[in-house]
Amino acid sequence: MPTWVAKLVAILIGVAIILVGYWFFSRGAPLIQGLNRSYARYPGVLGRFRYPSWYHQFFGGLVMAFGLLFAVVGGVAAH
Repeated sequence: MPTWVAKLVAILIGVAIILVGYWFFSRGAPLIQGLNRSYARYPGVLGRFRYPSWYHQFFGGLVMAFGLLFAVVGGVAAH
């Protein structure tokens, strides 16, 4: 595979990871609320566990940062 194709594929994978992170950043609140409701059914420590309301933004930001790192490193790598 030519180097430019490998770099392009790495950049596209990085962009896809960034898009997944952005989706979770902007629309992940219902998922977090659903997880909190499902944990409430369990007894003990797990039943008292709650994700904070800002967790989807934090996790989405981490995923976006990883995708950016993947795209930049994959696009700049020599071979």
